[in-house]
Amino acid sequence: MELSSDDQTLKEKYKSSTYLLGKDLLGFKDLTLGFHYRYICSKLDEPRRTRIRLWLLPRGHFKTTLCTITQSISLQLNTPSIRIAIVSGVLPNAKSMVTAIGIPYLSNKRFRTFFPEYCPIKPLAPETKWTESQIEVPNRGGRPVMESTFEAFGADSTLTSRHYDHLIIDDLVTRENSMTRDQLDKTKDFYKALFPLRDSPNTPIDIVGTRWDDYDLYGELEDDPDIEVIKVPAINAKGESAFPERYSLEELMNIKMGAKMGSYLFSCLYMLNPIPSEDAIFKPNYFSKYFRINPDRTELTRDDGVVVPVGNCYMAIDGATEEGKNDYSAITVGFLSHDDYLYIVETFHKQVDPVDFLDKMEELYNKWECIKFAGQKSMVEKMLMSFLRKKLRDGKRYMSFEPLGKNTGQNKEFLIKQLQPWYEGGWVWHNENMRGGALEEELLRFPKARHDDLADSTQMLLEIIRPSGKKAVKESYDRNSIHMWKRRLKRAFKGNDANPGGILAQHNSVIDVGVY
Repeated sequence: MELSSDDQTLKEKYKSSTYLLGKDLLGFKDLTLGFHYRYICSKLDEPRRTRIRLWLLPRGHFKTTLCTITQSISLQLNTPSIRIAIVSGVLPNAKSMVTAIGIPYLSNKRFRTFFPEYCPIKPLAPETKWTESQIEVPNRGGRPVMESTFEAFGADSTLTSRHYDHLIIDDLVTRENSMTRDQLDKTKDFYKALFPLRDSPNTPIDIVGTRWDDYDLYGELEDDPDIEVIKVPAINAKGESAFPERYSLEELMNIKMGAKMGSYLFSCLYMLNPIPSEDAIFKPNYFSKYFRINPDRTELTRDDGVVVPVGNCYMAIDGATEEGKNDYSAITVGFLSHDDYLYIVETFHKQVDPVDFLDKMEELYNKWECIKFAGQKSMVEKMLMSFLRKKLRDGKRYMSFEPLGKNTGQNKEFLIKQLQPWYEGGWVWHNENMRGGALEEELLRFPKARHDDLADSTQMLLEIIRPSGKKAVKESYDRNSIHMWKRRLKRAFKGNDANPGGILAQHNSVIDVGVY
């Protein structure tokens, strides 16, 4: 049947638009403009930037559907004589992909209507080679070649002297071949052995997968400047689901907390950012102690049912001296109970300018009625000198500061490691709203995490925090009441460890005194 002029136009659109081909003609109805067109199809349709592309996409987000199945069909429709190698971790998986590629040519009525020239006349008994591992479409044209249009290979296959115009390597790294360092090395060796299958040094290669281990092939390829990396985690930098139509944030959190997943696998398969497990300093099972704070913030209830009075809180800060440049400012607030359990009641972690950071510091300091706050002396002098003195005086407020000079003189990694025995021994409890949050992510990936600001502010907390009494009694005074002013004056004149002479010995200096 001859196509109408409108259908001829649509046929050309199917050949030029991977998204339209996949969603409308091949019937992948769950594809969306917001995720699949934006991050995958638009990239497939544009000219390649590099010979090799690495596609890192979350589990269940149609990576094979688009990058392997739909792309292979699109390549064939635009270049009938093309030879495409489909490679996977094991041969049966590669065969399944080749079979899925061949289904539209056999049983999709609309596809067979638009592209009858490439479909077998008798679908049940194709006139060309049509097996699980090799498919040769009719009317290929071009020069005679020994390779079929689509051929399957696995990491367990014997590579023969065949050559291809395009290689698609999908899920070469799997759970089964990521159990040991030796297996991971063998996968890397197999990847290198695929290069002789290229018809020329310029043969395009698409590598598609999810992360399984910090040492896996994909991590190595991510660092290669000659490879274009398309990496889209399930939750973006704004904390939003990349594919909300199928995976809401609530659903993703349910997956993460499920007995069969956990933080480690979720970080690999959905966030594409594996946590070093075997050699990790902070292990996933360290983060299992949580509590909920009563509305009046006088008591907290732990997961084990124990009720603990909120003791004397301290605050530690790690401020970025400049907004941007991927630097984050961090605040950790917590208290130490009389029996030496550390309770982290609130954290803050965000890219903000110094003025906004000061506002947040003051807010949390007053909210938790902190005894004092700590930070690197050099950072406070650089960042807060111009703002904090005026801010506190204008607002008639008080904040006690303890400078930590050694944080600039000692290795930060060494200092953060001092948190490890606290967590390993079960001495640290997190607020329930911190479950799976930025602090736990930083510690799980330490020292390879991209950020360590919260980890740094948390270890600073250990430098100043002191145990609370068995019964913590917080007097709820207005901050401008006579009681609060008496307390401020008492601290100011009496002094503290960092400021033994009190305010009279400070010559009206703000930063050097150690007291605000």
